[in-house]
Amino acid sequence: MNTRFLTLISFLALALGKLQAADPAYSIQVSISGFSQKEIYLGYYLGDKQYLRDTAVADAKGLYTFEGTELLPAGVYIVVLPPDNNFFQILIPEKEQK
Repeated sequence: MNTRFLTLISFLALALGKLQAADPAYSIQVSISGFSQKEIYLGYYLGDKQYLRDTAVADAKGLYTFEGTELLPAGVYIVVLPPDNNFFQILIPEKEQK
């Protein structure tokens, strides 16, 4: 009986850990009218340079979602649209990144 109890507790701890890991720290959804590419990119500025941080793939409705397990540093980010690498800027706050 003691073994069953320990097994049950272990299973519940693993399941709870999986549920917490499934909730992303940031989830940013982007919808772009008239844009048909499969991917877009999230970038940021560092000095006078731009770097890519994340990639989002379009779902069936054409909605792109950037997700990650750690909060993004607050600041100005760019959403890059291939193939011409046009972009627009967005402001991401320190907290509430969903």
